[in-house]
Amino acid sequence: MISLFVKGQIVNRKDYYGYRHQLKTGIGVAYHGLEDMTGYSVFSKYHYYLNKNISIATEFDVLNFRSDEKKLFRSMSAEALKANIQIYWLQRRNYSFFTGIGANIRLFHWMISNQHITSYTAFDEVILPNSHKAFTQFTGGYQFVVGLGYHITPLVGLELSTIYQNDVKGNAIWDIRMGFLVRF
Repeated sequence: MISLFVKGQIVNRKDYYGYRHQLKTGIGVAYHGLEDMTGYSVFSKYHYYLNKNISIATEFDVLNFRSDEKKLFRSMSAEALKANIQIYWLQRRNYSFFTGIGANIRLFHWMISNQHITSYTAFDEVILPNSHKAFTQFTGGYQFVVGLGYHITPLVGLELSTIYQNDVKGNAIWDIRMGFLVRF
């Protein structure tokens, strides 16, 4: 057992069940607010517990969005690398509640095909009538997370969470996720 002596008290670097590490993976439904597009997300996350209520996490996720309406086709995918700190406010034998904040860097890939008679503008990019354009955006931003966990066993659990993330280019995304987690 690794412990740290801080201000006269022992602080265990483990979660509620006595494990220090946690891996999460899952899928979600996502919404891109600026472009009014829905899609899906896939994520993998690693948590390191500082104590039973606070963890530091790194995450990699992929987001895909698609919209095909009235002669305007839009497709967007993004890869994101995130870091956040989560606080577990309520941990019981079978469930937990948590919130968190963090930062992200994201790489967006856009493909827009415009078959309208008028031009279309997205992120200061003008797509002329009867043409298409592909472009990328590299951005950084922030995120907020709120979630509930259900612990099947001390080693395995499920998690339902929602994440709001935004960046300097205005790519505001809501992501509702279901994840599977393993502790070790």
